[in-house]
Amino acid sequence: MSRALNKHIIAALKQGDHEKIFHDISGLFAQPQDDGLLEIEILGQGHPMGPDENFLRDENAVAIPKLRIVQAFLFARQILQKHKANDSSAVGREKLMAATSVLLLMDPEHLTAANTRKRLLSDVISAGDTVKVKLAREKWFVDSLLTSRLHRHTKSPTLWNHRRWLSERYRDAGLPVVVQQDVETVVMMAGERHPRNYYAWTHARWLANTFLAVSELDIFLAGLSSRI
Repeated sequence: MSRALNKHIIAALKQGDHEKIFHDISGLFAQPQDDGLLEIEILGQGHPMGPDENFLRDENAVAIPKLRIVQAFLFARQILQKHKANDSSAVGREKLMAATSVLLLMDPEHLTAANTRKRLLSDVISAGDTVKVKLAREKWFVDSLLTSRLHRHTKSPTLWNHRRWLSERYRDAGLPVVVQQDVETVVMMAGERHPRNYYAWTHARWLANTFLAVSELDIFLAGLSSRI
């Protein structure tokens, strides 16, 4: 986005209830309704929406106007800034997770948002509190971003590194990492969305080398090479 915003864009950004927009969009990531990933895309200006509409949804398919994402991002950034300024005492965990989900939706290379989610999840793991549920929810969120029609996200080194970290936490918690399923539902979809996706295929090789037995590895990597 250009740093020089014209007066029409500035006026549009000021419209609407930013807090409501934030809650509506972050609410998409609050809790997966089923095992299906969200399929997110940016809605162009050629699809006008009513003033009280913040996205369109048909089952797992979601279309969000870029303006609404920016407005939600501005509100989410305030939450994160408040959290940092008050040394993590003023913002609750769920609100911070909601804020970082919007920040990463807008900017997949937002390292502070990604690292904040890692810290919050690490706290949950240390406390032994619903670890499986929280890890599954995070995996659903990250995989939804990586496989959606979001050009920067499918090839984001920050998001792929976050997924690697998450897979390692699965292993540490004694939870299974199903390599074949991850490659077919996440890596291959990201590769389809963004051809020659180096980060996606590198992640597939890392999964295989890390979680497959030696007897499975050669066969899997041979099959993977034929698909790249």
